[in-house]
Amino acid sequence: MSLSSEAKGLLKGIPMFSALGAIIGFIFVPSVIDATMRFFYLPMNVNFIIGVGIGSLLSAAKVLVLEKIVDKALSHSDAQKAKIYMHLSYMPRLLFTAGTLFLSVYFFGMFGILGAVVGNLSLTLSAYLIKFLNHKQSKSRRKE
Repeated sequence: MSLSSEAKGLLKGIPMFSALGAIIGFIFVPSVIDATMRFFYLPMNVNFIIGVGIGSLLSAAKVLVLEKIVDKALSHSDAQKAKIYMHLSYMPRLLFTAGTLFLSVYFFGMFGILGAVVGNLSLTLSAYLIKFLNHKQSKSRRKE
C-alpha cells in the first residue's frame, strides 16, 4: 500500500506527540493528585500510558483507514457518489473511536481514557504541524 506524503507525515508525528503527552502526563498526573503519595499512584500512571498507547494506535488506524477511504472516493466517477461514500464512511470511524474510548475507560479507568484522549489528539496536533511546515516551505519558496 502506497501512502501519501501527508499520511506518512501524520504517522511520524503521532508517536512524537503521544510520547510528549505521556511524559507530561507521567510527570503531572501524580503531582496534581498529591506529590507525597506518588508511589501509590503508579498504577494510575501506567493506565495513563496504556491509554496514550491505545489512543496513538487509534490515531494511526484512522490515518490508514482515511487514506483508503479518500482513495476509493476519488476513484468514483460521479462526484455525488463520492460525497455519499465519504458521508457513509464517517459514522463507522466515529463509532470505532467511541468504542475505543469506551474500552479504555472500562478497562483502565479515568486515567486510561485521559491517556486515550491525549493519544487521539496527537493526530490533530500532527495535522497542524504538517500544515504549518508546508506553509513555511511554500513561503520560503516564494521568496526565492
